[in-house]
Amino acid sequence: MDFGWNLLSPRWWVEYAVEFGTREPAHLAMEIICLGLIVYLVFSSQYKPNEGKPLSRKEEDALIAEWTPEPIVPHSFLNQEPEEPFVVVESATGAVVTVGGEDYCNYASTNFLGLANNSDIKKACRTTIEKYGVGSCGPRGFYGSIDVHVQLEKTMSNFLGTSDTILYSDALACMASVIPAFAKTGDIIVADEHVNNGIQNGLKLSRSRICFYKHNDLADMEKLLSEIAEKAARHNKGKEEVHRRFIVVEGIYQYTGEIVNLKAVVELAKKYKFRIILDDSLALGVIGATGRGSCEHWGVKIDSDVSIVCAALDSSIASVGGICTGSKQVVSHQRLSGSGYCFSASSPPYTATAATVAVGLLAANPELPARTRARAAFFRAALRDALVGLPLLLSGSAESPVLHLRLDAGWAAASAADASALLRRASESLRDEHRLIATLAMYLPSETLCPAPSIRLNVTALHAEEDLTATAAAFKQVFATLYAECKDNAACSLGNTAAGLTKRK
Repeated sequence: MDFGWNLLSPRWWVEYAVEFGTREPAHLAMEIICLGLIVYLVFSSQYKPNEGKPLSRKEEDALIAEWTPEPIVPHSFLNQEPEEPFVVVESATGAVVTVGGEDYCNYASTNFLGLANNSDIKKACRTTIEKYGVGSCGPRGFYGSIDVHVQLEKTMSNFLGTSDTILYSDALACMASVIPAFAKTGDIIVADEHVNNGIQNGLKLSRSRICFYKHNDLADMEKLLSEIAEKAARHNKGKEEVHRRFIVVEGIYQYTGEIVNLKAVVELAKKYKFRIILDDSLALGVIGATGRGSCEHWGVKIDSDVSIVCAALDSSIASVGGICTGSKQVVSHQRLSGSGYCFSASSPPYTATAATVAVGLLAANPELPARTRARAAFFRAALRDALVGLPLLLSGSAESPVLHLRLDAGWAAASAADASALLRRASESLRDEHRLIATLAMYLPSETLCPAPSIRLNVTALHAEEDLTATAAAFKQVFATLYAECKDNAACSLGNTAAGLTKRK
């Protein structure tokens, strides 16, 4: 039938519908539904916020009074007691620092090798500042690459025995950029439940499926890896795996001071076909025969055993920024995919010089890491002996320079806020009565994987054994006094004790 083009004729539409409905009834039904939907959307009344009678002044005031805005500061901060003023240090970082014109023994710094005030580093930095000034003023890809940045990358690669290295200007942004550069939506990441803040940010930004295992518990890790592998095998049914799978660990865990058994992790990763991303920030310069970190300590290789190794430069290396090292493919991919590398201004040239000289000093003085480990072991033993009989937990592996002191169950049931209050009281007593800087481990509201409150202690190669012995005795005196006050309290609960303890001047 020839319908022609008389679209305005009702007869034309009727004949079209009859003919087309006979041939393609389903298609015709869909067209009618679509046409009806278009007509409804065109002629239906639109929502108007002010439709109807305008609100009176009284009604507006009532609505405004009922509205409760979200706080600018999180509730967790609003409920906290006002913090003490910052401890302002007036000298270079070392085992002893000057505060208010007086000397204090310092356990808050991660200057593990004592290089922060090294004369050779300062001299090299002065020369670099005279040549380049104090800032690069641009990202690495946009005229922010200075020859000293490239030299540091080569130096780190030679020191760690890898093919290539990439330098990030901010240590916290290093892991937060590296993880999402390789892990995407649909990928699987298995991580320790107490990984640090930089790793936590990277896990969130990756949008991957995150699975946590108990802290430094390799049996629980293997159980989780096995479950993931079995589920993937059932789902894929012999097909090739399309999602990437990673294990994220720290060489020395920032939140506990414990050393991961990297060799066992490598064996599990190979068994269940996972790649390893290692944050070696606290281990670099400390463990390993020559201070080359966890891979040297456990006898595993970067690239073949551990796919990606990252480390902050603000601890043993006494500078700023972070590095990621591995194969050329791993590093090249980050130069276009690492957000912290692409969009952040590169680090000041003199800080790259400082790191390069520090790595050279570390390579030339392998006794520095050994001295740091020896001081850490000495202090751990002295502190453990001094605190016998007190319900306190001392965490941290034997060769780790990071220790955490926590309350045990002997202090009675308590909330994290109560424990923090008592530990803060102890920290203040150590500072005011014994001239020791031993601070609480602090966490941001965004950190959701935090352990119990603790006093964090960092031991360096600069600490003398007699000072470490005196510090252990001071801890014994302070905590013995606090424990006695807790036991004398009628309820013997931290909730009452923390409120009842008054600061002694």
